[in-house]
Amino acid sequence: MAVEGGMKCVKFLLYVLLLAFCACAVGLIAVGVGAQLVLSQTIIQGATPGSLLPVVIIAVGVFLFLVAFVGCCGACKENYCLMITFAIFLSLIMLVEVAAAIAGYVFRDKGCVEKIGGWLRKNVLVVAAAALGIAFVEVLGIVFACCLVKSIRSGYEVM
Repeated sequence: MAVEGGMKCVKFLLYVLLLAFCACAVGLIAVGVGAQLVLSQTIIQGATPGSLLPVVIIAVGVFLFLVAFVGCCGACKENYCLMITFAIFLSLIMLVEVAAAIAGYVFRDKGCVEKIGGWLRKNVLVVAAAALGIAFVEVLGIVFACCLVKSIRSGYEVM
């Protein structure tokens, strides 16, 4: 049974959100590949801590692209299981981001804190706005996915 009325709008907005999600994932993959190319030209072949970072960025980009693909397929086919999986993955991504922020605060005394701290002090408004924007989009995606799941599950329009 196809969704009707207000759920068509939610489904369309979820598609737009997933398109932005895919663009961010492809951007992460491109940045990771570019960083890997630069590092492979500048670092002597061998396992260094810095040489692992581009691989992690690429892996995160691929994971985000797969999550967006699952969400898109679930919305397109109006599949309950895929939409629940998408909502769970998006919630887990948000929890990992919060955990990374907490870990960054806890381990702030280690590493190159002076350079990062100086850059953050200069660009604190941009960083805060980006973090709030990302959190808003993720919460919006979770809400849209849950609304669509409820509509698919119950078979009637949810307003």
